[in-house]
Amino acid sequence: MPDQFPIPDPILPPKATPPLPYPYKVGPVPAMTAHAPNLAERLWANRLNLVRHFIIGGAVAAGTAYSTTKNMTSTGLAFIGGGLVEMLRKGGDDELRAAGKPDMLTAILKPKQNGGVMSTRTDVEEVGTALYNLTMAVMSKDEDKAGAILTATLATIKEGADLVDIPKDDIPEAVAHALSMAASKAIAAKVVYTDEKPIAPTA
Repeated sequence: MPDQFPIPDPILPPKATPPLPYPYKVGPVPAMTAHAPNLAERLWANRLNLVRHFIIGGAVAAGTAYSTTKNMTSTGLAFIGGGLVEMLRKGGDDELRAAGKPDMLTAILKPKQNGGVMSTRTDVEEVGTALYNLTMAVMSKDEDKAGAILTATLATIKEGADLVDIPKDDIPEAVAHALSMAASKAIAAKVVYTDEKPIAPTA
């Protein structure tokens, strides 16, 4: 039997979408970049190695100073100075290697990598000058000469390494040349003859 009183469907308003606490569209996400450590962070990470080289360099310099001067003040200063020099060298080498460059020792032993080409005579004369500076540092009467001795020793090693690539036949002449040059300069600086001494003023 048909319904005599049909009830129409209610007319409802359109269903509203509730507002969201964040926008619908998400903006572009910035690219993630790796954090490159700065110099202080790299040195802090390498601190144990630097301390080890500080002790080694300081011990070598202190031993040299004590055997030369027998003075504890000079020995202590040499320990600090030698340790700082060795620590700076080690830190510098690590930074050079991290940048993909040869360290200082490699650059010294293989100078041609840096495009440096010098004549054998020039290399030998530089060794002679370095030996002269070392001789004058050892003969100095200053109380703090340990630092000068260390610096002159490192310079002599550096200049001597340049002679690695010279022909073997030239080595005897090069050694004699460098030693005679250093001795000649030391004699000229230290030897004073009687007629070269200033005359003491008379009252």
